[in-house]
Amino acid sequence: MPLDTPPPNPVLSASHPAAEDGTGAADAMAAWQGDAFPLIRDARGAHLTDGSGQRLLDLDNADGAVLLGHGDPAVARSIARAAAQGIAGLPSVLAAELAARLSPALPSGFQTLFLPRADAALAAAIAVARAATGRRAVIAAGVGFDAAPVEGPLRRAAPGDVAALEAALLADGGGVAAILADPAGDPGSPGDWPRVVQAAARRHGALVIFDERRSFLRLGLGGATLGCGIAPDLLCHGQDLANGLPMAALSGDPGLLGRVANHAPVPGLEGHAAAAAHTVLDRLAVTAVPAALAQAGAALRDGFEMALAAAGLHGAYRLDGPATCMTLHAVAGRPALRRLAAALAGQGVFLRARINLSLAFGTMEVLEATTAFARALRQLRRTEERGLPG
Repeated sequence: MPLDTPPPNPVLSASHPAAEDGTGAADAMAAWQGDAFPLIRDARGAHLTDGSGQRLLDLDNADGAVLLGHGDPAVARSIARAAAQGIAGLPSVLAAELAARLSPALPSGFQTLFLPRADAALAAAIAVARAATGRRAVIAAGVGFDAAPVEGPLRRAAPGDVAALEAALLADGGGVAAILADPAGDPGSPGDWPRVVQAAARRHGALVIFDERRSFLRLGLGGATLGCGIAPDLLCHGQDLANGLPMAALSGDPGLLGRVANHAPVPGLEGHAAAAAHTVLDRLAVTAVPAALAQAGAALRDGFEMALAAAGLHGAYRLDGPATCMTLHAVAGRPALRRLAAALAGQGVFLRARINLSLAFGTMEVLEATTAFARALRQLRRTEERGLPG
């Protein structure tokens, strides 16, 4: 589906004073978990081995950054080649070649900058929007931003709630620099939500930032942005490009990206990450990675629902979002999520709030995960019946 060319945005041609610096985004999962990530001794395929020697099935995969599986041999070879060429830790021509390979999957005219972390890409996008508009407020129009508050004025609108979005745009006299939205969709949001967000932003002179840091490759090269046919002003993506190596991307209109250097540091993409990213794209070209991830995710979701029903906890938890990148929710809130994560760890499964499967996740791993879910949920139900703290 061709991407709609966004209507002319007055902020791209107008002159505005630079907005105050200080934009940033917290690590959403660290904020949710509240605990340190386990120290890993070894990672192979779909499994981790922690410092104590415990083997864990990894449902997190570095919050979706690991797409092909841990220790993928082809990725390891590409990193070794970069090291042999002496460019492993240096800005490399591989980055320019990578940007060219991504270009056909992006809205027309978009250019790409690479950054070392996913949160840095979102922070840079917000800083640029504030600089371009001379405004400070940001609207998070999706549930995925709940645990990643933005520094400075932040307003929220539930996905699909048009009235709430309009109210957020008008609150406190307006002053909205950007609307953050996830085009992959949130529970309850209509299919035309990206178009609604874009139209509202245009009416109020705000920019649209799409966040596809987890879904740009998992839903197929180009992600939901390509699928919905709406071109944002800025697009955050690339977290899954280098199979777990530090990397993210910010794409957009060259006139906007030109402001990044003035408002956020942009180091060159190191050669080992660029080499890994080329290998990931090579695999996507010959393997139906999104279809494989969707099949495994759908089977896992079915197994999770069966485990909930068997434990008498149907409705207490749910998995939302596409099968390739699901989010776990609990009716009782974050404490219940933490209890489930702890119970799963006791069953040899590592989970935070999101389930991001890798290509290494097959039938045996689905069975391993669903068995662990069944045992962990039964344990939680027994604890609940005895009235003990979780």
